[in-house]
Amino acid sequence: GREASMFLECGECGLTGEGEMDTDTGEFYCYPCWETWKEAVQTAHPKLDGFGELPIEAHKERILEHVRNNRVTCIEGDTGCGKSSMVPVFLVDGAKKKERVRVLCTQPRRI
Repeated sequence: GREASMFLECGECGLTGEGEMDTDTGEFYCYPCWETWKEAVQTAHPKLDGFGELPIEAHKERILEHVRNNRVTCIEGDTGCGKSSMVPVFLVDGAKKKERVRVLCTQPRRI
């Protein structure tokens, strides 16, 4: 969910500005980041209105544990299962406060 407009530091880009608070995570996002995120979710999963349950979510803890313990993690799954859209969310949500997170999603033809 989201809360009324505020003027704080964005949890995504770090800039201070007007934006919205994600009441589910407690993170504040400036309007450009909030809109970019909503568009990305809707593009990746047009059937979803916001967030919904995707197959990859059943593996969240296992993915986070593997990422914590290994330098490289490859994730294979069916098209539309949430690999590209939800795994970055898992990593950002699972990071320590103020820890910078970098995620690279590639799309190889074969694993």
